[in-house]
Amino acid sequence: MVRMTMQSLLGSVFGAALLASSSSTVFAQAPEGYFTKEQAASGAALFSANCAQCHGAQLQGDEAPALKGKDVMGSWITAQGIYDYFSVAMPPSNPGQLGNTAYIEILSHILSTNGAPSGARALALADLPKIELVKATAAGSAPAAAPANAAAAPSAPKLPQAFTAGKALPTVGDAPKADAAAPAAPKLPQAFTAGKTLPTAVPSNAPLELPGPGAPR
Repeated sequence: MVRMTMQSLLGSVFGAALLASSSSTVFAQAPEGYFTKEQAASGAALFSANCAQCHGAQLQGDEAPALKGKDVMGSWITAQGIYDYFSVAMPPSNPGQLGNTAYIEILSHILSTNGAPSGARALALADLPKIELVKATAAGSAPAAAPANAAAAPSAPKLPQAFTAGKALPTVGDAPKADAAAPAAPKLPQAFTAGKTLPTAVPSNAPLELPGPGAPR
């Protein structure tokens, strides 16, 4: 009886440990949410008041580095990495003085803006080392997939080629080019006087010269 009780107790302890380990792994890889919507909303207000002046209202980076994008998330590796930095050094005017709750909420806003999902479970300090930022924000960096039943966009109709396609068009002022050579002008026969000096007209009052005797008539 004692042996069975010990076996049952050990089995229960082992099962509980396995369940806790499994729950931790699930949270780190594919949770239903990393923070609550309330945490993200409160963090947005805190970010606007303390961080947006330098990092930009959309985390795009103005006077300070951007806090959005896959490369940014990858440079910090886990949520613990980025939290450890800004919870001590930020904001420059009051570094490290906002309190853990405020910094957790600011981190929730940063995660939300980068595409991490919210859920029913509030983000806590103990969760930060288990949150891999690139995986957590993968939904925000991946392009949206087209719906499976979306119809393909109709292609533009093919219009017939104009008969001038591929030919050089004349510019304004160009004379039209004849397709065939123009026929040559007909050659008229030369008059028998061509090349000879023609006599001038005789005035009406000029004396008429008659041929002399013996002149050929």
